Amino acid sequence: MFSLLLACYLPVEEGAPSFVPSLSDGDDPYVDDTEDTAVDPPADDTAGETPLPEEEAPPNLVLNEVMSKNGFTLNVSGDYPDWVELYNDSAESVALDRVTLTDDSGRVWMGVEGEILPGGFLLVYADEGTATDHAPFTLDADGDTLTLAVDGWVVDRMATGELDADVSWARFPDGGDWAPTIWTTAGETNGNTPSDTLDTDSTMFGLYGVHTVYLDLDTAALASLRSTYSTYVEGIITVDGSEIDPIGARIRGSSTLRTIDQKCSFKIDTNRFGDLRFRGLKKFHLINMIWDASHVREYMSYHIMREFGVPSIRNSYAWLDVSGTDKGLYLFSEAYDDTFLESWYGNSDGYLWEPGSGDFTSAGSGWDCEEGYPCDTSVLEPIASLLRSTATDANVEAMEQVLDLESALRMIAGEIAVGQWDGYCSPHNYRVYWDPETGLASMQPSSLDLTFDNLGYNYGHEYFSCGGSILSWCLSNETCEERYLDILDELADRIEGEDAATSMQVMETLDEIEVLIDDYAADDAATGLSGYTYAQHTDQFAYIRAYLAAEPAEIRAQVDTRR
Repeated sequence: MFSLLLACYLPVEEGAPSFVPSLSDGDDPYVDDTEDTAVDPPADDTAGETPLPEEEAPPNLVLNEVMSKNGFTLNVSGDYPDWVELYNDSAESVALDRVTLTDDSGRVWMGVEGEILPGGFLLVYADEGTATDHAPFTLDADGDTLTLAVDGWVVDRMATGELDADVSWARFPDGGDWAPTIWTTAGETNGNTPSDTLDTDSTMFGLYGVHTVYLDLDTAALASLRSTYSTYVEGIITVDGSEIDPIGARIRGSSTLRTIDQKCSFKIDTNRFGDLRFRGLKKFHLINMIWDASHVREYMSYHIMREFGVPSIRNSYAWLDVSGTDKGLYLFSEAYDDTFLESWYGNSDGYLWEPGSGDFTSAGSGWDCEEGYPCDTSVLEPIASLLRSTATDANVEAMEQVLDLESALRMIAGEIAVGQWDGYCSPHNYRVYWDPETGLASMQPSSLDLTFDNLGYNYGHEYFSCGGSILSWCLSNETCEERYLDILDELADRIEGEDAATSMQVMETLDEIEVLIDDYAADDAATGLSGYTYAQHTDQFAYIRAYLAAEPAEIRAQVDTRR
């Protein structure tokens, strides 16, 4: 698909500049007798056009990045205009009163006072505005053509084609070849490499980099959070230069709960005070990792879960500043909400619960309905009824009709592998989604911050012991037990990673995280807000590496006792 986009919509560039007659606002920037005026350069016999003497060549001012469908990437005074970035790829300054920019509409933006320095950038907002940096046209999201001229000579032209919201065309490196990207850099250098995906929310997660997040809360909002941490306040958040205004923010946590003046965790809801999204997201969390000197337990636990096919949220890293105060290194975490459900299950029409505590046999009592309100726990009663019954072959087959048993067993195995003592095997922190399209319930892991024997919480790596009733029920049936043993064999193999095709890339991911966050971890320790030293960070990181290196052998040894 990515290749197809390039083939169909690669911007059209010009070679030698061609002359544009004198322009006034609204004039056609060039006269072209050919049929394809949106793409082709002016014909040689265009009226008023003369060859350009080489000694009078204009400076190399170029179109450098263009966004024709700004969803929520760049906020300008509360609006999200289309925009065009100009780049001066020459050794001389270019006075703006020499510059014109137009699109297919024929309306013209004329530069006024000021100049673009060598190697400098200028943003022009295509929103029909009247300010000096606002063009009198908007870009057609289905395809448009931009023409840039200096002193009446066309120096650059490109056809945008059609791209999704928040995807831009950019040159890599600056002034180089065009490519579509979601790593937008309005008014700044494009770097050397475009994004390797056009999925606009995907680069929020993973190890593409440490996000820079500014959360701007006014005095009243800060006072409110000091008084009542669980109530959303209105604020502005800027992620990697993209501003979302307004958003809702509140403090989150239980054992990790900290005040607004400490290193607290946040829930961010872009949909709270307006119908806004950020790269497809409505909600996300900024996790303080206050119990984790390594800063890697939660990321790696969810990584292993997702790699093992367990429905799980995505994560990345961020450096957070709140109203001018550095808070430090955070986990940037996806929320379990309808957006997550759509991405994993292909629908969000069912019920999503946070049980809080308890098993399927106590569904309804204290189970918090998070999506699909009011959730109907009666759809889970068949699961509870079967768990109260003997696990005969017939009942195991019946369970398959109401519970995604494969996924449940994989999650239990994954929880034990990462030492999650506070999840379904407690049972405590986990989620349950009932999918109306399949009629199946499935579980999702949650709160994986105290994994890998952290703070002395050692679940014991007992792969045949789980407080949740699903595992013991399955193990009482020979066929189901064999299925679970096969799952454990697969888990050991994939953590070990000798087969490149099935490897979870555990050690490689740890290496990548170590390089990515090492300096940030040192800076985080320097803030004093986490309470950890940099030496504690490196020691704990090394411990997790050793833990995961030893776990495949531990799994196999326990499996051997059951076979």
